[in-house]
Amino acid sequence: MKRIAGLFKREQAADRAISELQRKGFNKEHFGVITRNRITQKVNREEDIREGTVKADQKLGVAGGAAVGGLTGLLLGVGALFIPGIGPVLAAGTLGAIAAGTGMGAVAGGLLGALTSMGITEEAEVYAEGIKRGGVLLVVEADDERAPEVDKIMKQAGAVEIKTQRQAWQEAGWTGFDETKLPEEDYSRFSW
Repeated sequence: MKRIAGLFKREQAADRAISELQRKGFNKEHFGVITRNRITQKVNREEDIREGTVKADQKLGVAGGAAVGGLTGLLLGVGALFIPGIGPVLAAGTLGAIAAGTGMGAVAGGLLGALTSMGITEEAEVYAEGIKRGGVLLVVEADDERAPEVDKIMKQAGAVEIKTQRQAWQEAGWTGFDETKLPEEDYSRFSW
């Protein structure tokens, strides 16, 4: 079994990938997804999120009108978590289980430690930065022989090319993911 990761700039692209993968026979047990929560991003007190003060109807501000069954279907009913350096996120599937089971902030290295514990070590820092900048990380568990198919579907749906993205951010002055700093209020300053 392999874990194939894809980072998407927009929720709609992640939704297309999930919907196509579901059409090909993958189900929610195969997916892990994590994204910043657009509704709860204004809640900036970690204890508010940990204590569950984010209302159930505030959890779906992520998919931009996607049909239930894709990204929205995976995130339906999940609670917000707080990740150091990112803030409030929604996490489902394998990523949600790791985040909720360990308390993301308690994992050695926060999100980077959680990704590493899943075997996603190469470019984990870029995935974390992508989530911080408003992207969606999708991880799919697949048999070795289906891994290339999953990778192809994610690329066709719009997954970013990670090495190219790292280089672009570095050329713009990025030195690495910093979990000690939350995203700034002016999200437009974070460019892709």
